[in-house]
Amino acid sequence: MSQTLVIIGSGPGIGVSVASLFAVRKFDTIALLSRNTTRLSNDRETVLKAAQKAGRTVDVKTFAVDITSFEYIRTLAKVEQLGNISCVVFNPARVAPGSLFELNEQQLLQDFQTTNIGCYETARWALPLLRQVTTAKPTFIVTSSIFAVDPIPQFFGLFMVKAGQRNLVQSIQKVHGADVHIALVNVNGLVSVEDPHLNPDVIAERFWGLYEQEKGDWAGEINVPEGSGATFKESAFDF
Repeated sequence: MSQTLVIIGSGPGIGVSVASLFAVRKFDTIALLSRNTTRLSNDRETVLKAAQKAGRTVDVKTFAVDITSFEYIRTLAKVEQLGNISCVVFNPARVAPGSLFELNEQQLLQDFQTTNIGCYETARWALPLLRQVTTAKPTFIVTSSIFAVDPIPQFFGLFMVKAGQRNLVQSIQKVHGADVHIALVNVNGLVSVEDPHLNPDVIAERFWGLYEQEKGDWAGEINVPEGSGATFKESAFDF
């Protein structure tokens, strides 16, 4: 049966690499959500080309929406109409420097709305759908970081809300983890196509590995690279 993958927070890094790999391996319908219409168009072409190269035919739908807006809930209702949703990936974050006590209240609120409220609303929508899945492996994956538990003050806003998001996901695991595979992927460092361990395609393989796990082996959290602690470059950080 055709299955649908939903990527919340599509982009040229992890998001589109996960979408491309899942399209090549199994999924016939891919839903990409982002507020950037140009990015969505480019991501759609990337996924289609990857699938075509593998001899696969996939349907890639794009939805331009700001997840902090009221329109987000209505957009999720449209995504739901695609049917057979068996995997949802929550990937967005506002990645920007902001040292402790330098961020204003509006910036902190924006971070919280994107990373926490956005994840909360997505999970509240996705979990009832995933609990109904019987012909695939129901999976909800959230991109996170070791810095959620060992923060970097120069990125105070981002990792403060990542800590809250981690708490949210762990709470969801305790309530729904028997029926749906709910997992955190801790990306512990700078994402770069030149890095052998932290390039988007390698990270996408870890997402796929989580999806492929059988119920008795479900992992609630993995680190990328495996066994890694925290490595950091202040010049850039990309989820």
